[in-house]
Amino acid sequence: MLRIPTYLAESKIPGAGLGLFCREFVSAGTTIWAFHAGFDYIVDDLPQDEILRNFVLKYGYRPITGEKGWVMCADDARFFNHSDHPTCLDFGPHTTARHDLAPGTELTSDYRSF
Repeated sequence: MLRIPTYLAESKIPGAGLGLFCREFVSAGTTIWAFHAGFDYIVDDLPQDEILRNFVLKYGYRPITGEKGWVMCADDARFFNHSDHPTCLDFGPHTTARHDLAPGTELTSDYRSF
């Protein structure tokens, strides 16, 4: 669940489509997203239905910690884009601001970290 006010707009990353942006100033270390059971969810097995399967593969992720299933964000957190120099840091079930973020900063993660 996103823990800060955000909005969607065209990403600054070429070819990325929509991106997620912070509405307000965010201090370094602030929790931006945290897994919230009952809101966010885990898909245990990939669905057989092609449309559902493709949605899980596009918007979900498998934790590098080895847990079974795909994590699915129930809010706009699925629009975090990848960056080799992300504005956010991912630590298991939490995402935090890597440094102070001005309003309008695109929220990005290094997908290899989760």
